[in-house]
Amino acid sequence: MCPPTRNKRRYGSIRVDGTIFEAIRFRNQFSKKPVSLGLHRSEGHLVKALESSTSDPHTLPIRSLSPQSMSSIDIWKAALDGDVSSLSVLINAKADVNAKDYNFMGQIDKVPLHHAAWNGHDGAVELLLERQANPNVGDYFDRTPLHLAAEACHIGIMQQLFHVKANLDVKNSDNEAPLHMAIVRDNIAAMQLLLEAKASFDVENPNDTRLLSVAACDDSATVQLLLDDKANVDVSDSVTGSTSLHVAAVFGHLSCVQILMDAKASVNVIDSYSKTPLHRAASAGHAAAVQALIMGGATVDAVDEDHHTPLRMAAERGH
Repeated sequence: MCPPTRNKRRYGSIRVDGTIFEAIRFRNQFSKKPVSLGLHRSEGHLVKALESSTSDPHTLPIRSLSPQSMSSIDIWKAALDGDVSSLSVLINAKADVNAKDYNFMGQIDKVPLHHAAWNGHDGAVELLLERQANPNVGDYFDRTPLHLAAEACHIGIMQQLFHVKANLDVKNSDNEAPLHMAIVRDNIAAMQLLLEAKASFDVENPNDTRLLSVAACDDSATVQLLLDDKANVDVSDSVTGSTSLHVAAVFGHLSCVQILMDAKASVNVIDSYSKTPLHRAASAGHAAAVQALIMGGATVDAVDEDHHTPLRMAAERGH
């Protein structure tokens, strides 16, 4: 299950003569200096340059950009909107599928595949990958398309990225892998998919890493074996702070929850977001796991970093 998400377009708007233009940053082919362009009224055409500095002798006015460069600008918009038809035309016209845009801070940022993956456009992702888009390219924050798909819980796109061997454990600038993005957002389906594909938690001891993974897969027999072999019951992922009890709780694996509590797992341990296992179970709607955790001593009115109790999280998710 994936919770509702709001995909925000990371662009601004500028009004020129009554017309609203979405703005994007572009590095022209002759200079490292970005040229700010207004793109795409509602009908989707490249319409006007909002700003082009000619004071720098190395910066050419917008009219000097080649058709291929202009196509590269258009390709970001087509990917953002999931316009497969326009995307195909642009690629056939030699637009660069790995061209990067600029964000509003003037920082080199995303390729078309980032935009398509974040906005859930399966067809656009399929076309871009067929045309050799790089599945492991990072944006300004070193997030790959898989990071964005996992955060937004776009399962079909994640599967496409797996098919082309996207790196499952690549880290962004905050040291987060795609699995961490799914955990942060309580995207259970994305977590499950990544773990089935052998994505790794971030811990040092191999036994402890396996304990987290098997707790997620409802393998209670192996959980018990690892605990018998002295695996640390309270081991936590170094990025999200999730323990094996957090992981078992969010998936609702009752037998694993019980085994871990019997092994003296800390029932009120908090992760990096001050969430307890009870928060995670309640958020995911796992009533049996919630009951087991409460019977095991979980604090029902614990608050996370947003001052949310388990009850509030369950109510917000409609459980």
